[in-house]
Amino acid sequence: MRAQIERPLALGLRPAHLDSHHHIHLLPGLLPMVLRLAREYEIPALRLPDESAYLRAWRLRGRRAPAGGSVAAGPGAAALGRSLVITLLARRAAPLIRAAGFQTADAFLGIAFHWALPPAQVVQTLRYLPEGRTEIACHPGHPDPLLRQLGLRLVEQRAAELQALSQPWAREALGRAGLQGTCAQEAR
Repeated sequence: MRAQIERPLALGLRPAHLDSHHHIHLLPGLLPMVLRLAREYEIPALRLPDESAYLRAWRLRGRRAPAGGSVAAGPGAAALGRSLVITLLARRAAPLIRAAGFQTADAFLGIAFHWALPPAQVVQTLRYLPEGRTEIACHPGHPDPLLRQLGLRLVEQRAAELQALSQPWAREALGRAGLQGTCAQEAR
């Protein structure tokens, strides 16, 4: 973890937050170390992937959908299971992270659907998030031969996400929903 923090620093970049692959920083045995490193390197925020607001909206979609709209169809069983486990870990970690003085988003979106939904459904779902800051995990980019060779999931999805997020209608739809977006680029 220390080496991963020092890599962007060596490139002249200042991390705005800490997160980890598959959110392992939330594991009880790792969280204290992550908090110490964040304090040592003066990183002000940690990712808190609590999707309970999204999952609640998905569950209530039939009763709360506005006229002519609907919440996205919902996650598959495997994605739902991952989301529930990570959300439970996040809820356990939240008091420790906040008591240590670190910022977190108020809501998170990205595990349960993992951008497997059409962008229009994602934008519709955003209307059901609570007030405050919501972090959306996604992987926009250009798939290259190395990514394909690694056999990662979501390789081809990167181009689709980049295209969707680059469309003027996406920003306009967020604005109509009363939301604004910022993008943080993850250093690898």
